[in-house]
Amino acid sequence: MEDKFPNLPESPVALLPARDDFDTDSLRFCWNFLRTPFERWYELKNSRLYINLRPQKATELVNPSLIARRVEDHRFKAITSMNFKPSSVNEEAGMIIMQNDRFQYRLVLVGKGKTPQELRLILVKDGKEEILARVPYKINEVVLAVQGDGLKYSFLYGTSEDQLEFLGKDVDATVCSTNVAKGFIGPFVGMYASSNGKVSKNKAAFDWFSYSKY
Repeated sequence: MEDKFPNLPESPVALLPARDDFDTDSLRFCWNFLRTPFERWYELKNSRLYINLRPQKATELVNPSLIARRVEDHRFKAITSMNFKPSSVNEEAGMIIMQNDRFQYRLVLVGKGKTPQELRLILVKDGKEEILARVPYKINEVVLAVQGDGLKYSFLYGTSEDQLEFLGKDVDATVCSTNVAKGFIGPFVGMYASSNGKVSKNKAAFDWFSYSKY
């Protein structure tokens, strides 16, 4: 189908860089919250995004400490650099990809209890939570990534962008699909922090976040 082009000046939308270094006074318009925040639980400071750990969870019908953007492509890579020092076993922070509170994946650094702190890949399917993979991780600086390739996700971690290894490879991406999760807004990917039901004064600091298709 064809139509006559209107006699108006072209006004193309300038594309933002794939990487957000959090060096502005406010969040980019691509970033979203889950439900309405009634308190300020994040801060942009010194080219970092600080997210407060709060009792609210991404698996509850609440406003958790979650800042995410839409997944726009079937083949994509989202990657972020985080500094986080868990102070108790109930604390976690990292990356999340989700359709809703009942269907999601979390790649998070969790607090130490009787064992050293570790990275976990957590699946939530139909409200049931399962740890798919875990690995001890003693330092507080970590780069986290998720790659989407059609109906598969792969999750990676490491000390830098150039030294990433898989924690989960080719896992089921339909968990975050409308057909399985009965959603209507599509999947979101972003940053997440929670103290899982307990009060905490801790924060997770994100240096940057990049989203690109390939």
